[in-house]
Amino acid sequence: MMETFEREWHGESDVDGRVQANPSHALGYIPSGVVVVATMTPEGPVGSASNSVTPISLDPPLVAFFAADTSPVLAAVRESGRFTVNVLAADQAGTYDRFRRGTSAEFDQAGWEPVGQPRLRGAVAVLHCDVLASTPVGGRVVVVGRVRGLGAVRPGADPLLACRGALHGLAHTPPDHPHYRVSLAL
Repeated sequence: MMETFEREWHGESDVDGRVQANPSHALGYIPSGVVVVATMTPEGPVGSASNSVTPISLDPPLVAFFAADTSPVLAAVRESGRFTVNVLAADQAGTYDRFRRGTSAEFDQAGWEPVGQPRLRGAVAVLHCDVLASTPVGGRVVVVGRVRGLGAVRPGADPLLACRGALHGLAHTPPDHPHYRVSLAL
């Protein structure tokens, strides 16, 4: 598959010379939300920063995240059968940095509320999920969760985004811009 991708891509114009050598560079242009996936263990909360959470369905409400099969957070999520997705706010880049290491000590520094599953203070939104399935996919494990509870913790706050190897807030489109409030109906 990668050979086909490289052969087809080679015929296209290259963005900046790095894309042909590393297809992940091109994938880095896809923006994604930054979250902390967390769960509770008998020893306390564990969590890890992620930008691989994606909605799957509204009815039933399903989300998925991807993790390395060696991740201690993945092991804890599988053991507990549930997880929380804490959607980080644009002003929580420091929280993201702390949770990239994926240790339970980060919860004390970030501030959290033990409401069943770990909920980070200051998050834009929180999704409480039950594990529906997990399966290995392409060097990772995808975990599908059914959303059992959700809430906007900071309504109106902007989410933290990852794109091109950096963290970003939203760049708001001014109301007089021609694309403002364009219908997204397909």
